[in-house]
Amino acid sequence: MRAVQRRVVAYLGQAGECSRAELGEALGLPKGTVAGVVAGLVELGIVVERPAAPGPRAAGRPARVVALAGAGAAVGVVTVASGRVRVSVATLRGEVLGAAEGVLEPTAGQATAVEVFAGLIESAAARAGAGLVTGLVAVVVGVGSPVPPPGGRGSGGAGRRWEFVPVWLDGALAAAVRARTGVEALVENDANLAALGEWRFGAGRGRSDVVLLKLGERAVGAGLILGGRLIRGRGGFAGELAHVQVRADGPVCSCGGRGCLLHAISTELLELAQPAYDERLTFASVLRLAAAGDIGLQRLLADVGRLAGRPLADLCTLLDPEIVVVDGSVGAAGAHIVHGVAETIERHASPAMAAAVVAGELAERADVFGAAALLRHEWSRSEV
Repeated sequence: MRAVQRRVVAYLGQAGECSRAELGEALGLPKGTVAGVVAGLVELGIVVERPAAPGPRAAGRPARVVALAGAGAAVGVVTVASGRVRVSVATLRGEVLGAAEGVLEPTAGQATAVEVFAGLIESAAARAGAGLVTGLVAVVVGVGSPVPPPGGRGSGGAGRRWEFVPVWLDGALAAAVRARTGVEALVENDANLAALGEWRFGAGRGRSDVVLLKLGERAVGAGLILGGRLIRGRGGFAGELAHVQVRADGPVCSCGGRGCLLHAISTELLELAQPAYDERLTFASVLRLAAAGDIGLQRLLADVGRLAGRPLADLCTLLDPEIVVVDGSVGAAGAHIVHGVAETIERHASPAMAAAVVAGELAERADVFGAAALLRHEWSRSEV
């Protein structure tokens, strides 16, 4: 789609329906441009025109309104974490229409990754009844790593690459996905997507300053919404809690630092708990056992919250957010993480800036809602 078409789709995704005149006024477009754009989107099957709902109206020609077709324009949301690829086809309002799952090795090349993504998108779209040509208007890929700028790759220094940045992720990924699927493609950090989702549709809605904590098997990150804007930082590293130093004498990390939070949470705490269990503990199994009532692991998760909460307390003092949201994808056991984070922020943040800490409301769908929010934001500011 052209930029002006994306703006129209983004606006209709929020407004639901409106007349051509209202559309032109809202977007600052002349009547002729609106007519041409609407006609093109109708031909693509993305937009429909229909009579307005019954009600009072001015005399003359019956009013007609413009709206997204069917369930609305669809977006393919690809989330990659720990070798698992989860794909959803969803509307710009975050409603999931179809889904599919697959696997991808971190050592896979970019061409392989793009084929895996495209195959799963096609499967999810088929289940949703939305074809790649007429229904899908964009693809958003969420990754648990800093997203490098176009043409670049994150590096930990000379001769070293970031351990948890997969081989297939570099600045050319969006262009490769776009070439394969034929639609607009964006790549975004998964914590940023979850933050956008909770901010627009979940626990942070109605607030302008929100911090989201996201935890995974080998990931600790924060998504920052400040003044109603997503903050990525100069090189995409804003919110990388994983590489905040918490042990001055800790092991050297792939980022080049020592004693990073990621090692303390993903390795040290699990190693402390492991002798008490026959099965090999993972972050997923800890969540499962804690949710089932394991007191020891509930305390372990509270410790995870305390560790992550320490840099978050300083962040609260520095940035004064309204709320800290713990990503709901960790499930019921996340209540113990919330408790640990809240306790540490209350203890270490300046009292005037100690933000409330709550659990996310969107669970594993936060990234889907976040992708919808990202597209609506990016498209609404596109140039004609």
